[in-house]
Amino acid sequence: MKGAAALRVATYWKALFSVEASLDENGDKTQHYSDLGLVYTRIADWFDVGINFRSVYNKLINDQWANENRYYLNFIGRHKLVNIGFSHRVRLEYSQWDEARVDDFGTLRYRISINPPFEYDRHRERLILNDYKVKPYGSYEMALDSTDNDISSHTGKAGISVVISEEAALNLYYSYSKRLTQITEGNFHALGFEITLIY
Repeated sequence: MKGAAALRVATYWKALFSVEASLDENGDKTQHYSDLGLVYTRIADWFDVGINFRSVYNKLINDQWANENRYYLNFIGRHKLVNIGFSHRVRLEYSQWDEARVDDFGTLRYRISINPPFEYDRHRERLILNDYKVKPYGSYEMALDSTDNDISSHTGKAGISVVISEEAALNLYYSYSKRLTQITEGNFHALGFEITLIY
């Protein structure tokens, strides 16, 4: 379950806020986070740069909880090919686990999305996509962990994005992730929804 909001704070700046909680098959919470970011949109119509802070609480293998603080830079490009929208995100991330006393001094994440879900800016949607209310989407992300110079996770997602109004969009999705980190490992399946508000 995820909720997100975007607020234009200046002509070329947007503030983003999101919260998310993950539950297991028994309805028990396994992860939750809050994320605050700032995005600059002046570089080009098809390119954004953002800086974010995320506070994550993860349920560990021994059923204890650990707090992870992430600081990251996002570089997002968008384009259209044969009437299909694409987005590419490169994220440079530093993670600090307070409880486990583990610092990850550099994780590189790359995500490609096909027909990405309705995002935080209607103007961007019209630049690369047709003007419609419902669209399927999918994405794949992999993370390279500099701690051991190996792939630490794979994540795939498929869903449907629906415009509710000029100020809101709903995403329904299924995701699968495989994690091979020092803190959490295993295969994770999820059915979920996201609500995005645009101001």
